[in-house]
Formats: sequence, C-alpha cells, structure tokens
Amino acid sequence: MNRNDKSKFLLYLEPKNPKSTEPINDEYTETMQRAFDMSIPGTANYSSVGDTERHMVGGAYRGVHHCSCGETSGNKDYLLSNGMITNTLCVHYLQYHRDEICDNDWEKLDELLIFMNHE
Repeated sequence: MNRNDKSKFLLYLEPKNPKSTEPINDEYTETMQRAFDMSIPGTANYSSVGDTERHMVGGAYRGVHHCSCGETSGNKDYLLSNGMITNTLCVHYLQYHRDEICDNDWEKLDELLIFMNHE
C-alpha cells in the first residue's frame, strides 16, 4: 500500500523502478538523516486510512519488507520531531528512488526542511 495523501506519513514507498546507480546526497537527504537520527521508534497505523494518524512508542512489527532493489527495512516506524511518521528506508528512498516520490511527499519534505532548519 502506497499512500499519496496529506497525512503525517512520509516516504512509505513501494518502488517499482530499479534504484539509481549513484546516491543523491543533498539537503533533502541530509535533513531526513538528521530527523531520522533524532526520531522515536515504535509502530503506527499507516494502513488505517481515514483514521487519525498515530504513532505508538515501543513495540515492533513481526516482519520487515524489502524494497524492489533488495534493501531491507527494519520492523518499526519512526516519529520525527515535527510530528511526521516515517520508516527505516526513508533515507534510502531519497538517495536511490527519487523518481518515485509523489508530490504530496515532496511537500512534506519541504515542510520538514523548514522545520529542521528552524529547530
């Protein structure tokens, strides 16, 4: 399930294309890495479309998922300091699968950039 909406969920991708040959490391990637490094692990209700987005501290999922390129996720969701929720592959997606990031996620990334630059 790939949500393309205005929710608090950010970069939950299901890439279809091969990953790029070189990683993109720019302001977006660096900001996401910084935000992820300060995030709080837990679980979230990503699949509950229509419900208020929630992140529950602690706990983990029983499994992981694999990106189309073979990269493996962790088994948790992460609450960023600006209130958005993401996953362990968020930086990987920015580095290697940019062509598959939707407009809604780019808007959220712009919000994160502003938030992290003022924190």
